[in-house]
Amino acid sequence: MTDTEFHRTRLTGCNLSGTNLRNALFYRCKLDLSSFHDSQLTRCLFQECDLREADFQNTALKRVIVRACDLRNTRYPSTSLSGIDLRGSQLAGMHADTNALQGALVDPFQVADIASMLGLVVERLPTESINEYNREIRYPSAGKHTLIEPDSDGQ
Repeated sequence: MTDTEFHRTRLTGCNLSGTNLRNALFYRCKLDLSSFHDSQLTRCLFQECDLREADFQNTALKRVIVRACDLRNTRYPSTSLSGIDLRGSQLAGMHADTNALQGALVDPFQVADIASMLGLVVERLPTESINEYNREIRYPSAGKHTLIEPDSDGQ
């Protein structure tokens, strides 16, 4: 499909496997549970779409913009997201390999979701400033007291 536009279209569970989409626009569409297996998407824009649980297995994505979309529980096995613009989209619960995410364009608000995908634990500092936090940490050295204590079980 080339030069195609979908506006406010319900495509829940749509099977777009093996499709070659070029210059396609999906605006405020419902594409949850859809399959894009083995497809090629070039210069496509997804704007304000529901893509929850969509499957992009082995999909070639080139110059694709996914703006303000819900990508929760979407899957990208064997798919590179390099060069894909994901800014403004909901990424929590998205399933992508660490290597697949390299080169994807994201905004600062999405970093915590990506850190969670990578297995990192992100917590706020217990103080207002990083300088105050760093002053409170004392490392063991020649007879000085330390604030770092061993676990209660002695490990």
